[in-house]
Amino acid sequence: AVVTSGDHVTLAVGPQGNVVGGWGPTLYKATSLGKGPRFVLVIGSDARTGKPLKGTRGDTLQVVGIDGKGGGGVMGMARDIWAPMPGGGNAKINAAFAYGGGKGQVESVRKVTGLPIEGYVVTGFGGFRSIVNESGGLPMTVAKKVVLQGETTVKAGKQILTGKFALAYARERKSLPDGDFGRSAHQTEMLLAAAVTARVQGVTIVPKEMSIVSKHAETDLSAAEALTFVASFYKINPTKIGHTTAKGGFGTSPDGQSIVVLDAASKKAFANFRDGRL
Repeated sequence: AVVTSGDHVTLAVGPQGNVVGGWGPTLYKATSLGKGPRFVLVIGSDARTGKPLKGTRGDTLQVVGIDGKGGGGVMGMARDIWAPMPGGGNAKINAAFAYGGGKGQVESVRKVTGLPIEGYVVTGFGGFRSIVNESGGLPMTVAKKVVLQGETTVKAGKQILTGKFALAYARERKSLPDGDFGRSAHQTEMLLAAAVTARVQGVTIVPKEMSIVSKHAETDLSAAEALTFVASFYKINPTKIGHTTAKGGFGTSPDGQSIVVLDAASKKAFANFRDGRL
């Protein structure tokens, strides 16, 4: 729940309405939002509609960070980055979800980035479409027309994307000049567009949207952790949130796969992101 009174905002969870955070001119210390930095991994599984998430890959990987001081960042991870796997060995980073679920994917991203990611949120194709549709669509401005496998066209310009078109925009890579790197950038754009929409509608939209997401996604965050993180991200001006994509050059794995080998710029971005902002 989010309760507002004038300039005061109080965050509460559970059937008893336990206060876990908030802000306002005369805020008590017990209801602050806590200190940063904090990081959460947003995962888009490649599970098709109606199929379980278990055993699928984490094809969308976005690290969302807040510094606790009004700053934040969103970092996309190219899915073919060669990375340590949960349980040992190396593979493309998106395979970590198949090996170890959400916790395994977090473990792999932690090892690559060095960031203390506290948890994850994951959904599949059907869940993503439902989240967008039940939220009334995703308002955003598309810079360039995107065609998904020659079937679904996302037109350029300002529009409200339905679940079908939002998924197409998030998935397409073959028609993009920078392939998977461009796809990851599109996914970051969508997260920022959702943040802008929330700011326009006001803080009371937060529990509604979280309730929608909770029906179609899985997470290891507690209600208090999720609510305070989302509220902290909400408070940041979206135009002040930095964003980038971790990427690199192409290489070949020991078993002959085409992989992405992280470049120096991405490694520097990991270091810069440790304070929760980009």
